[in-house]
Amino acid sequence: MTSAGARELTRRGLLRTAIGAAALTPAAAAAQDRVRILGMLSNLPMSDPLMSAKATGGYSRLPRLISDLETYGWVLGRNLRLEIRSSAGGPDARDTAIRELLALNPDVIITISSIETAAMLAKTRTIPIVFSTAADPVDRAWCKAWRDRAAMPPAS
Repeated sequence: MTSAGARELTRRGLLRTAIGAAALTPAAAAAQDRVRILGMLSNLPMSDPLMSAKATGGYSRLPRLISDLETYGWVLGRNLRLEIRSSAGGPDARDTAIRELLALNPDVIITISSIETAAMLAKTRTIPIVFSTAADPVDRAWCKAWRDRAAMPPAS
């Protein structure tokens, strides 16, 4: 296995762990009195194969994410709703996607790129944000240290 491959596995593991730790905690799982909403903001168009939750062949990470969430007791259609929005198309499309996601009042949001993370953090500081890719999140004050699992910025 190459060192790049090892880093990729670590990032995937971190993403899966971060989602569980950010807002979908065991305490929340025990109190499944409502369907929790997991929001996702991606820079890819919705028609891209990587955006498919039913993709096969290892192209999309969504099937693995959904499977891993199930191991923690979060099942789509039962106690979890996945809402994906695309920011493809520029700043106006990104702003619309962010407004739509925030209107749903999600329990946690996953962002796919640094641009989406920065844009989402500019709109909310109360919803936990899990970023899957980020350029220097500590320096940008998205988290306090590399060990932080979600982009919960320091209180202002």
